[in-house]
Amino acid sequence: MKDNLAEKIVSEFSMENALVHMNYLVDQVGERLSGTPQIQKAAKYIEQTLQSNGLESWIDEFPMYHSFPKQASLKVLAPVAKEIPAEPVCHILSTPPEGVSGELIYLGVGGEDDYSSKDVSGKIVLVDMNWAPARPEKALIAWKHHASALIIMNWGLPDPDNPVIQMGAIKSQWGNPTPDSFHEIPQIPVISISRYHGEYLKQLGQNQSIHVHLTAEATREWVTAQQPTGFLRCTEPTDECIVIGSHLDAWGKSAICNSTGNALLLELSRLLYQYRSRLKRNIWFVFWDGHEIAEGAGSTYFVDTHWQELTRHCAVYINADNLAIDGTTIPTIEGNTEMKSFTQSLLKEIWNEPGHWIDAYKGGGDSSFFGIGVPYVSFATEYTDEELKRLNYAVYGPWLHTEYDTVDKVNMDIYQKTMAFFAHLSIAMANTEIIPYSLQDLAAEIRDALATVTGNFPHLLREPLAGLESTILSFIEKLTALEESDWKGLSAQEINCRKIRILRSLSPVFRSFSGRYGQDACGSLRTEKPIPGLYYALEQADSYEKGTHEFYLWSTEVLRQNNRAFDALDQALFCLETI
Repeated sequence: MKDNLAEKIVSEFSMENALVHMNYLVDQVGERLSGTPQIQKAAKYIEQTLQSNGLESWIDEFPMYHSFPKQASLKVLAPVAKEIPAEPVCHILSTPPEGVSGELIYLGVGGEDDYSSKDVSGKIVLVDMNWAPARPEKALIAWKHHASALIIMNWGLPDPDNPVIQMGAIKSQWGNPTPDSFHEIPQIPVISISRYHGEYLKQLGQNQSIHVHLTAEATREWVTAQQPTGFLRCTEPTDECIVIGSHLDAWGKSAICNSTGNALLLELSRLLYQYRSRLKRNIWFVFWDGHEIAEGAGSTYFVDTHWQELTRHCAVYINADNLAIDGTTIPTIEGNTEMKSFTQSLLKEIWNEPGHWIDAYKGGGDSSFFGIGVPYVSFATEYTDEELKRLNYAVYGPWLHTEYDTVDKVNMDIYQKTMAFFAHLSIAMANTEIIPYSLQDLAAEIRDALATVTGNFPHLLREPLAGLESTILSFIEKLTALEESDWKGLSAQEINCRKIRILRSLSPVFRSFSGRYGQDACGSLRTEKPIPGLYYALEQADSYEKGTHEFYLWSTEVLRQNNRAFDALDQALFCLETI
């Protein structure tokens, strides 16, 4: 049933206010890269607006590893002579002043399989922007295969009158790098070109060799972040909280990415503050800096510096980004499994259709909360499969990260409905007496993940893996019994505490490669595997002949990853068995 408070907030939502915020950020500020006066201006506007809305508000400043684009050029040397407009990608290894030359080879989306049986050493690789893998992973793969440079053609339509070149970055490390991860930043020049010119090069090279020359320059430096934060404190004291965020730093004119999200949070904060006496959990409103080029640096900083309160008391992170793109029609939730049943049911009430569900991945939105185990939920509308194919899989719109990302690209009717869903979701997560996680769905996800792992490697160390199977079965059996008894004998606070503890135990192992205290790389292919750490160890062991030195090394790692997974399950089971 629809929440009366949420319905009241939806009815009082001011599109006029949202447009004032949106137009200011797009027209008065525009592009706002981290470490620039523009984002300082935007951050100050956000802080002042939050304060005028009644919230406690401030701007967090902290060091952030960043990059600025300088220049790029691309020339076809043979079989024709032609200059092609280009832009540098950030965090790249800049070329020497004289640039680099070489044979051009087209490799599809630039995934690992595209390099199979191909020697690209010393060659310049051309790939599609399509989001599989993500841009940082494309660069990492090209670098590891010893390509001399990488060219990424934009998605969108290959129209000669469409000069859109998407900006971006390739630092795969999520957040500020550590001493261990710094050396993993891809050391390769990368440039971006339009879809039209990418298709031209692709066609030109179908039956003949192409040689090109390129230059690319971008900085690598530390800047000071400007991250506005608002805290809505409930009338009745509580430690429980939710976090709602949207990134503030932005490329180009920044309407869809992400002034839509910023404006929605500002208007939502105004309305929720007016009804703070009816809220049961505090709400953080955070406008992330370092989302784009520094790759989740702001949200990672937030997790690191609010570790204890997030670990013990945070019910959910809600992300608002790329909202109401004109031409999109399919309401889509991206989230963690334990949120699926509840959010899809809510969506059906608000939109009168079930919509589409996507399992959240590291790289979507500010997914910096995976390791700590706070559930992630994001919502936006998507293109149909047919339209997506026509746009060469421009999932976030063909204008992303460009000067063409203007307010006219926002569908205001969809924006109004999007706001309604966020209002209902925020109220529900702030007010439900018992946090609506489906631990049954989470257990089923782990059971299926384990079945995939054991099914893919039935010949490797089957006996220790059986211990995981029996533990997950015990976990499911105990959950079923508790669902039937409705957790009788426990207060709502005790139930919430146990649910949170279970997620904090399971999520870092079963959804993350780097674990609780690390941050997986953006779009890392390792995190797409079930039980990532265990799967990777098994995959490596399986790549060596049994009885070799390397096989024994990786077999040891398999045992330890198995123990890590067992401990996570055992701790979760303990939370249930003590009821």
